[in-house]
Amino acid sequence: MRTILSVLLVSTLCVSVTAEEENDVINGRAAVTRTVGDYSVHYPVGRWELAETDVDDNLTVLRLTAKTSDHIVLSIAFMANSAGTDAEYENNPNFFNTTMLLPMVNELTGGDDSRCHFTVGQATLPGFWDVTSRATVAVNETTFAHVEACHQLSESTNSWMGAILETRSVAGQIQDNPEYANWITEAYAIIQNVETPDSDDAEDETEETIAEVE
Repeated sequence: MRTILSVLLVSTLCVSVTAEEENDVINGRAAVTRTVGDYSVHYPVGRWELAETDVDDNLTVLRLTAKTSDHIVLSIAFMANSAGTDAEYENNPNFFNTTMLLPMVNELTGGDDSRCHFTVGQATLPGFWDVTSRATVAVNETTFAHVEACHQLSESTNSWMGAILETRSVAGQIQDNPEYANWITEAYAIIQNVETPDSDDAEDETEETIAEVE
């Protein structure tokens, strides 16, 4: 797991790719679509730089970097033919999110655990686990990295996707960019609107529930 997900850190190995179709809307903006296996990612046109790494036949990582002066990077990993879950996972699925963060955190801290603080957040993404894993890392004396991870398993295809959002802040400085909140909202919207192998099933269940209520 550590070896695989450490690829989320890699930027020099990424190769730029061309998005496929321009027919969706994300956060009120026209979006293009990049398809990876059974998954489709939609992101606003001209606002994010997309790079892709094919780690092996089963693992692909998309890295979306916001075209803004603020450090906002969204990495989304797609794993096909996964081994499935076990009792340890079922007992604590959010630890999978923490595991996703560990390679990035270790890279930023140089192995100094005292520079990192882990916590959890409430997930508001339909179809994902109820909590996310968060970490704040002291990159140096003044700069802090904030990372958050969530994931979703597809039991029907034995695959999973995981997303890590990374931002930065400077000690004592207030974030006063009026567009910053829009960028963060947009990043979460990209994650929320990923089409998964089970997306149609989830929509069908929602429609059935609404019908029953009516």
